[in-house]
Amino acid sequence: MLVLALDTASERLLAGIANETGILADHVGEPDRSHSEKVIAVLDSLFKKADIDPSELDALAIAVGPGSFTGLRVGIATVLGLAQAWKKPILSAGNMRLARLFFSERNLEPIIVTHCRGEEFYLSKSGESVEILGSQTVIENYGDRQFGGFGAERLSDLAAKRERVISLISPTIWGGGDFALMVARNPEKFKTLDPA
Repeated sequence: MLVLALDTASERLLAGIANETGILADHVGEPDRSHSEKVIAVLDSLFKKADIDPSELDALAIAVGPGSFTGLRVGIATVLGLAQAWKKPILSAGNMRLARLFFSERNLEPIIVTHCRGEEFYLSKSGESVEILGSQTVIENYGDRQFGGFGAERLSDLAAKRERVISLISPTIWGGGDFALMVARNPEKFKTLDPA
C-alpha cells in the first residue's frame, strides 16, 4: 500500500510517503504555524523525492487532532481536496493514537503530551483518552514517568523553570514518513473518512 500522510495539528508540519517496505520521502518542519503557506510546496517536494505520481497512491492519511484548530483545518481541507481530485480513500487517526502506535512499535510507553495553549497540555496515558492539564499538574502527577510527543520538550523547559527535571523518551516525536509507514503497514488500525 502506497500512502501519503499529512499532520498539521502541531507546530511542526509533518508529511511523508511510504509503502509497506519503508519510507520513500519524509518532511518534519520547523516549529512554526505557517502550514497553510507551505503545505502544497512540501507535498510537491515529497512526490519529487519519492519519484512517484499522485495517481500511484493507494490512500491518503490525515492526523485529526487534538491540536491547533487552524492547523487541523489546513490539513483536513488539503487532504479532502486531494482525495476528491485524485479519487483516493482517506485514513485517519488521532495524534495520541499515532503516538501510541509509534512508541509501542519501539516497546516504549511514555506519557504522551502535546502543547495545547499557554502552560496547558493535551495528555494521554493510553493513546486513546485525552485530557487537558496544566504543566504544574502534569509535572506533579506524572513527573516520575517518561514523556514523548510534540509537547515533551516544552514541558521539559517548563519543569526546568521550576527546578524540576523530567525524563524524555528518545525519540520524542515521529516524522511524516513514520506516519505514512504506520498506515501502509497497518491500515486496519485507522478509520476511513468519506471525502464526499
